Amino acid sequence: MASIKVAVTGGIGSGKSTVCKIIAEMGYQVFSCDEVYSRLLERREFCEKISEITEVPLICNGDKFCLDRHAVSEVVFFDPKVKADLEHFTHPAIMTEIVSEMEKIRGVSFAEVPLLFENEFQNMFDAVIVVLREMDERIASVIERSNLTEQEVVSRIKNQLDYENFDFSGHTLIYNESNLIDLKVKVRNAIDEIIRKKT
Repeated sequence: MASIKVAVTGGIGSGKSTVCKIIAEMGYQVFSCDEVYSRLLERREFCEKISEITEVPLICNGDKFCLDRHAVSEVVFFDPKVKADLEHFTHPAIMTEIVSEMEKIRGVSFAEVPLLFENEFQNMFDAVIVVLREMDERIASVIERSNLTEQEVVSRIKNQLDYENFDFSGHTLIYNESNLIDLKVKVRNAIDEIIRKKT
């Protein structure tokens, strides 16, 4: 079987990370944007570009170097233009790295991509799984796992893609609306559907 690259996405609190965990437990390779970003931060040229954008200096110790990620976060938080410039650089770099790794795998592999449609990266993949969930359950899920208030969670959701009304025609949808056992069945059926269509 040739390489089949599948993106898994969904709004905050939808359960996309749980879906990816289920996929990994089934034996498939699942890539994480956060993990790839951490690997890219080990490359000096990548860090130098971030340093240039944010004006946060590299911390050098002989041949070793690092980037103060907390300082970068602080700059990004207070300066929307820097945030936009940084994302314009880092997001495509992360996607390029992920797709390159996925193309080395024979068969189906998956990547969890939180801002897939917002950044219009969907065409980089052979298929997309969209995890959908009722708004109340999304809010409750985020509150449970974080220190955010309900108002803060709702604000973050409003700043994301409108998953309730977006047209996901042509993509595979998983409705996370019951228990874990039911979700596992839906994930398996979704993967079977993708394999059937792509082979």
